[in-house]
Amino acid sequence: MRFSPVILSLILCALPAAARAQEQIKIQLAPTVGQYAREEISFQLPREQGNPCDPAQIAVDGEFTTPSGQKLLLPAFNWEGAQPAAGRAGEAATWKLRFSPVEIGSYILRVRVSRHGQPAQQAGIAAFDCIASNRTAFVRRSGRYFKLSTGEGFLPVGANRCWGEPGALDPYLQDMKALSDAGANCLRIWLAPWWLPIEKGPGVYDPAVAARLDRIVEQAEALGLRLVVCIEQHGNLQEAGSEIALWRLHPYNAVNGGPCAAPAEFFTKPEALGLFRNRLRYLVARWGYSSSVMAWELFNEVEFADYGPGDFDAHRGEVLAWHREMARCLRECDPWHHLVATSSDIDLQRRLLDEEALDMIQLHLYDRQDVATRLAEKCAELTRLVEAPLLVGEFGRKDENAGPALVTDGVVAAAMGGIGVGALPWLQDVTAPSACYARLGAARLFLEGIRWEEGQFEPMPVSIVRQTGAPAHGIGLKGRKQMLAVAWPGPGAREGEELTLRIGGAHGRFTCEVWDLERGKTLRNSILTATADALDLDMVAVVGPVGFKIEQIQR
Repeated sequence: MRFSPVILSLILCALPAAARAQEQIKIQLAPTVGQYAREEISFQLPREQGNPCDPAQIAVDGEFTTPSGQKLLLPAFNWEGAQPAAGRAGEAATWKLRFSPVEIGSYILRVRVSRHGQPAQQAGIAAFDCIASNRTAFVRRSGRYFKLSTGEGFLPVGANRCWGEPGALDPYLQDMKALSDAGANCLRIWLAPWWLPIEKGPGVYDPAVAARLDRIVEQAEALGLRLVVCIEQHGNLQEAGSEIALWRLHPYNAVNGGPCAAPAEFFTKPEALGLFRNRLRYLVARWGYSSSVMAWELFNEVEFADYGPGDFDAHRGEVLAWHREMARCLRECDPWHHLVATSSDIDLQRRLLDEEALDMIQLHLYDRQDVATRLAEKCAELTRLVEAPLLVGEFGRKDENAGPALVTDGVVAAAMGGIGVGALPWLQDVTAPSACYARLGAARLFLEGIRWEEGQFEPMPVSIVRQTGAPAHGIGLKGRKQMLAVAWPGPGAREGEELTLRIGGAHGRFTCEVWDLERGKTLRNSILTATADALDLDMVAVVGPVGFKIEQIQR
């Protein structure tokens, strides 16, 4: 539905006189905005004593009526530049709403203001149109898979580049471009206290830090990268003597003016719960508009925080309750329904998933030996246990940096073992992470053409024969129209060595694409005939893993 100027004028005039009498503010916005683009709406309200970021003192919201008649409520945020000027009560303060329209047509906006918990009053009204654009849609949950809100499937393939050098944003933005140019589509970032400390004091947000995150989100939008935004991490709740021990700097610590005498009180103290709810409201208000935000991750590896007397299991109920409350807060204030995640205790996540507090399971896996095999096994196990999207949020080799070969192996093993599971290697501590980026793009080229949700894939046994008799292993999947397999030649493999992958129980003729998964290119296309109830794929091996896409053309 799109309103003509005449009809819109009639709608505005038809408002009750009391509502029209309250129209005091001048609202600045673009009259036309593209679908999924940012409509940035600005207006001013009198500056008041107290904290403008505390909705208990002043809550400003935008109510958007969509073309279909749905009403969406979005929190506004108090705007300060990177170098805010001191203001006095009575002066004008700038507020903003950042809205991304999903429906094409005409929207009506009503700005509502509530002070000190009183009923909200309408302060202004405006309208704008949404037109078609080429902007990307939001990531959603579809059964056990991720998809875009426009219906296309989405397989996250990217990396943990959770922070950059403090005070040096441009190199990080360049690193994001290198990741995208290589073919990755996902990036996990942390709002770490040494990198993006949004909340500099209890309930007080740093405008300079927020401006840096603005640029990161805008860069992600320009590059087509999806962001998993991790809000808290275990080290923030660790006291002196622990591995990371950043509790001394936490804004909720009593020594910094916060309400908590110990880290465990972060999950239980009413004042701390209120502060974190306000932080979530601010995150949604400022960056929730962006379809590049794939998920809000409430906590990284919550089981490794310090809990004082008793370990994590002794406080599991409190941590569960905290996640329920914060997920509920996000559901209420985020009109775009971004995915909600946490990490990494699987039992905790499964419980929250069953209660619909989470939208996905996030796995972190590190091993000393065969990371790819362990990933494939764990993803296959979780796929059998949960009917929800899985994401390998971190993987790597214990006590050793992830190298290019491990990146390829892990991404491919996670996808094949878990029937379409995305994976993000831990590349934060790698000396030259960009050397691994091409491997992400190469793996994605093989995986992205697979219609995981439609294929109805199930595990399929495969056997691999090397002429030398040396051990090798592989993973196979069989779907309605397609078979997939990956073979790892194993230790001591040499370029040019002959290798055969055998699929039992096959009948008829097949097309077969053979892929070099480390380089992301097709090695050979051929037509093969199964003999003796088996399909043998004879080929010359590369040193790394080899992928097969097989389709039957005749029975």
